[in-house]
Amino acid sequence: MVVWYGITFLASLALIALCGVTNKRENPLLLWLFTSIAVTNAGYFALSLAPNIMLALCSNALAYLGSVFLSMFMLLIIADLCNVVISKKLLIALVVIGVIIFLIASSGGYSDVYYKTVSLNIVNGATTLKKTYGFLHPVYKIYIITYLLGMVGIIVYSFFRKSEKNLKVSVFLAAVVSVNIGVWLIESIMHSQFEFLSVVYVITEVLLLLFYSVVKEYSKAVMQLSAREQTANEQTVTSLTGEESEEVISNWQGVEVLSKREIDVFRLLLEGKRRKDIAEELFVTESTIKKHSSSIYRKIGVENRKELLSKIKAEVNV
Repeated sequence: MVVWYGITFLASLALIALCGVTNKRENPLLLWLFTSIAVTNAGYFALSLAPNIMLALCSNALAYLGSVFLSMFMLLIIADLCNVVISKKLLIALVVIGVIIFLIASSGGYSDVYYKTVSLNIVNGATTLKKTYGFLHPVYKIYIITYLLGMVGIIVYSFFRKSEKNLKVSVFLAAVVSVNIGVWLIESIMHSQFEFLSVVYVITEVLLLLFYSVVKEYSKAVMQLSAREQTANEQTVTSLTGEESEEVISNWQGVEVLSKREIDVFRLLLEGKRRKDIAEELFVTESTIKKHSSSIYRKIGVENRKELLSKIKAEVNV
């Protein structure tokens, strides 16, 4: 058991390095997820080597720290892949709830709310914890189940959208989440001494890296194929002057639904600038501008820049 935990921990560290090299700053959520998995597997490994109850409880807390937040990052990644927007308020709430759950789950040795009693147990040369559960122990299971339901809900929502891309993404994510759910349920029922999720997490990381690589290459190809059409379409759209765009931002109620960053992009869209030029001016990637543009169109209720300008000219005297 100790050897397997060590292997999964080292594999997690290697995958963090691989993720950093292949994705750089493009997918920070992926790097956060991989770090959470490494923390979880580090906790499992340290627990298997713990010589006393205090170190065992600290290692157990480390594993909980990773597992509590890897659920959150997994949900955020699924939302990102399915183009579902998670608001800042909801994100803050998820972090606060995660911290509370971690404090409860790591209270063993200091309080009996999560573990009534806890002692060391040696299985196949590895240290494990023998415990009886307190009245707050079900809280962690409720937390995990809620996240799993959230992931499933996002995947189902994406599945019923008409895009072929959404369908493929949904099928892949459904398979990944189903494996994690299945292993977690089996471990919960059988009370296995070995945390098989440590292995499943590593497999999940590999699958996500491969999937993101495919998506990235697909996106590049699509952008290259559509670049000429995009340039031609943008040239046919009548733009506003800088003064007119400022007037729209100051007087049009439609901008109230936009974030500060989206307003920066919105202003440059009105002025007829291309996505590439907007990205250079705002010091971000073109894909980031694409996401902001899509969010702006969705919030305002239009499909593209042409419809956006038509709507503004119909409602604002510019």
